[in-house]
Formats: sequence, structure tokens, C-alpha cells
Amino acid sequence: MIRVWLLAAVLVLLASPLQAAHSDARKASVDANPYVFDPGGHGVLTVGNAEVLGHLELRASAVIQHLQRPIGVVASDTEWLRSLVDNRQQLDLAAAVGLLGRFEFGLILPIVVHQQGMFPGKGMGETKAFGLGDFRIVPKIMLLEESNAPLGLAVVLPVTLPTGDEQAWMGLREPSFEPRVVISRTLGRFQLALGLGYRFQARSEIFDFVDDDKASIAAMVRFRASARVDLGLEYSSSVRADAPFQSADEVSGNLGLGTQLRVGRGFAVSIGLGLGLPRGVPSPLFRASVGLSWSRELLTDLDGDGLLGRADSCPREAEDFDDFEDQDGCPEPDNDGDGILDGDDACPIEAEDFDGFEDEDGCLDPDNDGDGIADESDACVDRAEDLDGFEDEDGCPDPDNDGDGILDALDLCPEAPEVFNDNKDEDGCPDDVLAVLGNKEIVILERLYFASARSNLLRRSYPVLLAVARVLEENPSVRKVRVEGHTDAVGDDGYNLELSQRRAEQVVAKLIEQGVAAGRLEAIGYGEARAYAENETAGGRARNRRVVFTVVEQDSVTPAAEPAPAVEPAPAAEPAPAADPVPAADPAPAEDPAPAADPAPAADPAPAADPASAEDPAPAEDPAPAEDPAPAADPAPAADPAPAEDPAPAADPAPAADPAPAEQPASAEEPAPE
Repeated sequence: MIRVWLLAAVLVLLASPLQAAHSDARKASVDANPYVFDPGGHGVLTVGNAEVLGHLELRASAVIQHLQRPIGVVASDTEWLRSLVDNRQQLDLAAAVGLLGRFEFGLILPIVVHQQGMFPGKGMGETKAFGLGDFRIVPKIMLLEESNAPLGLAVVLPVTLPTGDEQAWMGLREPSFEPRVVISRTLGRFQLALGLGYRFQARSEIFDFVDDDKASIAAMVRFRASARVDLGLEYSSSVRADAPFQSADEVSGNLGLGTQLRVGRGFAVSIGLGLGLPRGVPSPLFRASVGLSWSRELLTDLDGDGLLGRADSCPREAEDFDDFEDQDGCPEPDNDGDGILDGDDACPIEAEDFDGFEDEDGCLDPDNDGDGIADESDACVDRAEDLDGFEDEDGCPDPDNDGDGILDALDLCPEAPEVFNDNKDEDGCPDDVLAVLGNKEIVILERLYFASARSNLLRRSYPVLLAVARVLEENPSVRKVRVEGHTDAVGDDGYNLELSQRRAEQVVAKLIEQGVAAGRLEAIGYGEARAYAENETAGGRARNRRVVFTVVEQDSVTPAAEPAPAVEPAPAAEPAPAADPVPAADPAPAEDPAPAADPAPAADPAPAADPASAEDPAPAEDPAPAEDPAPAADPAPAADPAPAEDPAPAADPAPAADPAPAEQPASAEEPAPE
């Protein structure tokens, strides 16, 4: 019998430390669920951002939660001593209202619908299964708004009132205060938020666990999946402030994942899941929640811009409605952010580039010189490219492409440098160039020679026409060329007109022989109607006797083509006339005396025009026709003054050099024919 009593006494002694460790166990107070949803709905679950509801915007919500084992006291690192709350089903009713676009006032009433809870003392039995939690008042002040600052910034000042049953783990026995600072930032469809807080509360002990003031941190990432769906990931944790991380029981956390679906008419449904990480006190093994919320924006418009509630991010500043971000309700004095106010900015939506060129107008100048080459690729941003087909990609003008010292505007061969040898140095072309494509015409750099008073082309003109044919071949964009014949004013007008027409037709015929399509050519004789120089002097008359190749149809404006070099298949043939004075080799000269001997021309002023033309320096250049009559020993030509001048060039080299000065002015502008 004595042994039985001794055994009973030992059992009592072994059990007594649990009771003694908490002699006033019924006064222990720990809230099994400190995690409540944001009353303003600024997050998917419990963590919100730095925003507030619009002025007088209302929001109400109801969230039902299930918590599995939120309070479990551990006697050692490996053994559960007791699960004080095994599971709980809790309903949170919340309401919030926005004020002036800066303030928000929220209320939360937790209701424990059902729980399985135990008192801490061994054998003390179960706690209440139903009751109220601590009533929460949640003021919030927005200090910085994202639309006007790099980050949103707010202060949240939650206060709990001890309306819950602390003996049933539904609340604290005294009020608590947990100020928090929240920052947030929106990045496209993502929003990030971070909250740091400190909770002031009454101290409470359960076995080796101490529940006291806590430092807390919370973070949230929200993703706007669509106009109706948000996804959220959050984490919140707290640690005992005066002795952080000394006991695993005193570090609690919750990792949550949730979604919110807006179903219309202001209603939204939320679903969430969470895990306790780490498993301190209080921290559920896992949690699940389903919520329903409703919000309404009241018809208030403090700034009178027509935007209401949440749609107005600046409820005290009227939107300027300048077609730039007008939907946010905030004025934008400098839409493009270039530092030039919109009232002074000619391009308020496009930022000035501040490159030192017209920066005061507020407009971007991607091509300062307007040459079509963007400044970033333009080596001369303030000097326009001349777009002449020569190094046009660098953006710099090239006034003298070939570098011969003759500006392109005066250079008939801008791509081929002049050979300075005192022979036609002013035209800008090397001496072997006979024809170039100029502006609206093909310029010939040597004269065309015809038999005197005839339309027959002399062989010495063939290389020039070959060069013209090559220019046409190399420039298919030239669709049609008008070959114009011109004479001086000496002689009968009608005869001169007919002669100029026949000479133009002879040139066209020769070009067709060289392979130029007939459809690209037309011949027109103007006679003496379009004089180029004065007809009172021999030099002026020589310049008026000319053939001009005018471009009348062209596909597009083409830069000056490379000059056509002299093509002389007949240089070898040219000596033939010189070696053989007999005009029989050249039918044109043979026919020359016929018009001179014809009495009809003698009676008509037209024949008189022929010798007059022969008096110009040009006839001296064509000794062959003049010499033809001489072998015929016709006294009439010998008596005529014109034949008297013809032999002089043949006998004296000085007259032979005389025609060159007559050609100089013609070569510089429009070659003079004979």
C-alpha cells in the first residue's frame, strides 16, 4: 500500500512542472490569426500597396478562411507538446471608404465561426468554438502618389480593440497598435509592394514561448493578367522585437498565393492558399481562403474635371485634357518631359533632342539640315547633302566631286577632273570627252561640221555623234531627245529654216545608224529664230550655227552621268580626206560646187547667205569643201571673196588656228555647228 502512494506522489511531481510553468494559464492571450485581408482591396490577399480609395469610394468584403494548426507549442526542437488550436474557420467582415484622394478609413471584424482549441494547461479542457475576434480600425494615409513620384508611399496605422476572447485564442487582452510604412511601384502589368511595421502589444507567455512586441515585414507582387484577373504572390513575417531569432517559436511567417476575378457591377471574387514559413507561433500549417468584395465609386468630382473616384488619380487637380494621358485625371504641364512647358512647346508629345539646333521650339529634329539623312548617320548635320550621286550617304555636300577646282554647278563633267592644258580648261571635262548628259540636254564638247550650205555631215563629226549615242545608251531614263538645228541670220529666213531642219534630220539619221532607237529622237529646225549670240559679228554668227540635243522626256532626275569619252572609229579615216585632196572620196564636198554654180541661188538671196556664212570663222574650219571648187578650176569661186578666204587656211596655219577662238565660247556653253 505504501508503494502505491509513493508511485502516485512521483507521478504528481512529474506532472507539476507543466502546471507550475503556467499557474495563470487562463490569462495567456495569443491571437491565433493575426493575418487579415486588406480592407481597401489594394492587394490580392493580405498585403496591400500604397494606394487609397478614391474620394468617398466605398468597399465592403467578406472572407472565409480555414487555418490548420495555427498554434502549436513545442517543448523541444523535435517534439510537439500540444496543439492549442488544431483548426479554425474564420469569417472576416470589412469595410473601407476613401477621403479626398489621400486618406482611407477601414474597419475589420473577425468572427470565429468554429475552431478546435485547447487551454494551455494539461487537463484544462477545450476553449470556446465560436466568438468574435479583436475589432480592427485601419487608417491609411497616402504620402506620395505614383503618378507624381518614383514610388508610391503610404502610412498604415492599424489599431486592435480587445473584443475577442483571449482565453479562446481569439484576441489579445489589451489593445495593440501596429504602424506600417508601405511603398509600391507599378511596372507595366506588374506591381510591387513592400511594408515594414512594428506591433506594440501586451506581453504574454505560454510555457517557453513569449508573445510580445514584434517587428514585421510584408512583400507583395501583383500581376494584371487581364482587365478582369489579377494574380498575387505575397510573404509576411514577424519576429519578437526585444530578442529576435532566439527562439524558433517566436519567428512566424506566411507565404500566400492568390487570384482575384472582377465579375462586374463592382463585385470581385478572390481565392487564396498559404503556408506557414517558418512555423512559429502563431503560424498555420496551411491556410485557404475564399472572399467576395463589392466596391462603388460615388459621383464626386472635387476638381471638376469629370473624372470620378478611382479613375481620378489627382482628385484635387483637374485634368488638362490635352490628349495626353487624359484618363488619369492629372494635369501634365510638360507631356513629353523635355523641360519645355506645353504652352511653349510646339511639339508637346515629342521631346526636344537638345542637339543645339532649334532647341527652343520643343520639337525633335532628327534631320537638322533636311537632307533626308538622319542626324545620327549624318557627318554634316547642319549642311545638307547635295544628293548628286557622289558620296551621298555621308550627309555632307560635295561642291566639287572630282576635285578639279571647278564647282559642280559649272562643271560639265563633275565626276571626271579637268586636264589643265590650256585647251578648253573651263568646261571641267578631260579633253577626250565629247558629250555629257547635263541638265535637260546632252552637251557636246566639240562642234558638228557640215558641208558648206549643205546638210551633209562631215566625217570629223562622227566621233561626237558616237559619244552622244553612248550617252543615250548609258542613260535609259532619257526617253526622248529633240535634235534642234539652228542657223545664223545671214540669208533668207525660209532657206535657213529648211537648212536647219535638214541638218537636224541628218543628225537623227546618223544616231539611228549608231543604234539609238528612232522613237527616242525627233528633229526640229529653228533656223535663225533662236539666236544664241549677236549676229553682227563673225564670232556671234558662228555660235548661232549650232545643233542642240534637248532632253524632252526623262523618267527621273538623274545626276550627271559619267562623260562619254571620245569614240573615234574613224580617226584613221580622217586622214584620208587630208591625204587625198580629191573630193570624190567625200560625196558631200563633191556636191558643194553645184549649189554655188547654180544660177538660181545666184539670183536668190539664199545663195548669198551661203557665202555670208562662209565669212564667219567657222568656214575656215572646213577647208575641204572650200578646196573642192579650186581643183575644179572654176573662176567663179575664185572671184568670190569667200573662196579667197578658203585657201588661206589651207596655205597658212594661222587661219587654221583662228577657228578655235570661235569655238571656245560655243564649247563652254553650247557647241556651235557649221
